[in-house]
Amino acid sequence: METNCEIEKLEGFTLEIAEIMVKVFEKLYAISLEIQHPNDIVYQGKKIGGILTETKLQGKMVKYVVVGIRY
Repeated sequence: METNCEIEKLEGFTLEIAEIMVKVFEKLYAISLEIQHPNDIVYQGKKIGGILTETKLQGKMVKYVVVGIRY
């Protein structure tokens, strides 16, 4: 994702992505996942994946955000 916003606007971004994933899995597959802060996805008490985000800054402005989902 390319952007031009201040870094403060991305606070909580990783958690928002995790929340979206949990909703998608519930709706599409009827699987109940949980979020273990700060970035882990948990199924039946076991970690099954996580959300990784990396940003490229220019000064205090965000130029790029890369989101990875590992499992």
